[in-house]
Amino acid sequence: MIVSYNWLKELVKLNVPAEKLAEEMSLYSVEVESFSKLIKATNLVVGYVKEKAKHENSDHLNVCQVNFGDYDLQIVCGAPNVEKGQHVIVALPGAVLPGGTIKKSTIRGVESNGMICSLQELGLESKYVPEKYAHGIYVLGDDAVPGTPALEYLGLDDYVIELGLTPNRMDLLSMKGVAKDVKAMYRTEELPIECNLHEVNEKTSDEISVELLTSNCYSYYARVIKDVKIKESPNFIKARLIASGIRPINNVVDITNYILMLFGQPLHSFDQDKLGNKIVVRRAYDGEKTITLDNIERTLTKSDIVITDGEKPVCIAGVMGSSNTEVTENTKNVVLESAVFRPLSIRKTSSRLALRSEASVRYERGVDLNQSLEAINYACYLLEKYADGKVLEGYVHEGMNYLPNKEFTIDEKYIQDYLGIEIPLVTMNEICRALSFETKIEGNQLLVSVPNRRMDISIKQDLVEEIARIYGYDKLNETLPVMNISGGLTEVQKARRVARHTLVDLGMNECVTYSLISHKRQNEFSIMSDETQQSIELLHPMSEDHSVLRRTLLSSLIDVVKYNQARKITDNAFFEIGKKYYQVGEQTYEETLLSGIINGNIPNTLWKSQSEKVDFYYLKGILDVLFRKLRVNVEYLTLEKAVDELHPKRSAQIMYNGKLIGFIGEIHPKYAKDNDLVESYVFELSLDLLTDTKPEVEHFKVVSKVPSVERDLALVMDVKQSIGEVLEAIRKSDKMISNVKIFDLYIGDKIPENKKSVAVRITIESEETLTDEVIASKIKRILKSLEYRYNIVLRA
Repeated sequence: MIVSYNWLKELVKLNVPAEKLAEEMSLYSVEVESFSKLIKATNLVVGYVKEKAKHENSDHLNVCQVNFGDYDLQIVCGAPNVEKGQHVIVALPGAVLPGGTIKKSTIRGVESNGMICSLQELGLESKYVPEKYAHGIYVLGDDAVPGTPALEYLGLDDYVIELGLTPNRMDLLSMKGVAKDVKAMYRTEELPIECNLHEVNEKTSDEISVELLTSNCYSYYARVIKDVKIKESPNFIKARLIASGIRPINNVVDITNYILMLFGQPLHSFDQDKLGNKIVVRRAYDGEKTITLDNIERTLTKSDIVITDGEKPVCIAGVMGSSNTEVTENTKNVVLESAVFRPLSIRKTSSRLALRSEASVRYERGVDLNQSLEAINYACYLLEKYADGKVLEGYVHEGMNYLPNKEFTIDEKYIQDYLGIEIPLVTMNEICRALSFETKIEGNQLLVSVPNRRMDISIKQDLVEEIARIYGYDKLNETLPVMNISGGLTEVQKARRVARHTLVDLGMNECVTYSLISHKRQNEFSIMSDETQQSIELLHPMSEDHSVLRRTLLSSLIDVVKYNQARKITDNAFFEIGKKYYQVGEQTYEETLLSGIINGNIPNTLWKSQSEKVDFYYLKGILDVLFRKLRVNVEYLTLEKAVDELHPKRSAQIMYNGKLIGFIGEIHPKYAKDNDLVESYVFELSLDLLTDTKPEVEHFKVVSKVPSVERDLALVMDVKQSIGEVLEAIRKSDKMISNVKIFDLYIGDKIPENKKSVAVRITIESEETLTDEVIASKIKRILKSLEYRYNIVLRA
């Protein structure tokens, strides 16, 4: 919401400078996002062109004698539309414009004492400039007084304050709403709005009828204005709209936009001669079409609300009018609409059609039904005054016409319990009255009646927050919460901390990504998902790329790597701790995941004068360190569920206590090519499943006084045999075996077909000296067990 300082001063008694107001609104109202002058150009005055003559040394320049009241100046002007007898905007020598400082100069031998300006040269955006002045200087009205400030005449000598509104503060989407908040801040008073409406002796009900056929329209007012004259709006209306970021068009359209910004009540004007004498509000039919004011054909659905003439749509309610009843230069008679629609319905329609306007934003957040009649009456007054219209007597209305106030009862103790400070009942009463709430003191209690315009106040605590806001957050005591329990980390929090520190120490970088992904990527890396788990889709996504809650973190991490690769960063190592979301039936679930991706070269290997690429085993080594830190023993097994995103031969599932807790692997070459990735490796773990059971308690182990013994075995086994399973079997075969490592793998002509030779080094430790006989018996037991269980033999 953009607030005009000059407009605000017309609505509330205000003696505070604009800059101080912007500063204090952040403290007592809402956050101010920006504050600036509407037009930053200086030293601009009204000039009157007394004479115009062709420049003797140019075929496109003119030499003008310009009067400024009590003196004249000569100015060379190149605008094609400058003429004798015009009142113009002149930047005198010393004026500062966006394009630079104006100086007295000589142009092709002729002295020039300033510059006759267009609106664009003052720093105004082109969209605010009338078409006829788009390529030349701006011509002021004949009532402009030479020598007076030009910005004051135009109403553009103003400051604008942009408010960063939260969704609940719909009351601040109007100048009157902001005025009420400023009134409460400074305990001042509102200024009345003049509305001397004169009606002619003809009834609106004889000209138009209204029928509501949908409950999504809460209220609908219609009035008729005859014999309007379409022309340019007065300067004050144009200035207010420009300050609010709205382009002036003509007096009828500008007045409806003026009311929108003043009351927060959207209005719509129809050409009565095109509309007819009947208005029917209903739901659209599936597939029904209408051409909107932007000349685009829109296809409607039954969730949309339409205003019709009894047959065809003439407006998409709350979003945009149709071109078949558009107000044009030839319009004579106008039907004015002031309505309130169901916010959710308008939000659905505007999102689906990608049509967001100042009107739809207000309808989506909620419009005060109680001021709809006041808004349309004031619009009629302005149309009578500035469009020479004849306002017919009365109005036609269907639906609700009033919503009652919300009643609350509070006392000093209730406030103290919530805020921790004492606010006297008298002060509370003063604050509520300053907020334009009706109050009544009964004993030690305050009865507060909150009007419908404050839709954000629905419970007692909301009222407490309002009192605290106006009283001043700076007056609240700084206190620590009282707790009767000692603090501590949960197992998941401990695991997160260990994982974060370990992975960072191992050279990876943590990142945080969006929880939303595109619809087409929702099933990527679905190893830990089953068919019962369905994605959760947003009802009204802001974009197609962010329309579904993710079920894996890897899709988002891949986007991070692509972003870095596009900027020539080729060595990447990222991890993220975040949530995945899914639903089973109507129930929704969240799980905490730890995911990572690496590619490029291993860091810190350049000292060897060579670079080493990351691979599956490098990433597995990182995970092994992590699992040791978490004190969990996992197994790496062949993937049971193949997915398109992972290499089928360079991937593994990770098991813990018989449960699938994650996976590791190389990204499939085809997927990598489709996503412009180099060779990359990924992992994903469920932290919830990892912390499901308490980690094993670490026991102290006495260091053996005798040396350990190592034996190397070359084992021949089936080529598909899982090596991890074999290593685990060797480890468990005897309690003296402290470690088992692989140091060679061979597949070739010296061993049978479909077989592989795996060389392992077995470390045996004991508190007593190990003899050859003891070692031989243990090796024999290992080989016998392997042959029996896996048909593994010792290589000859």
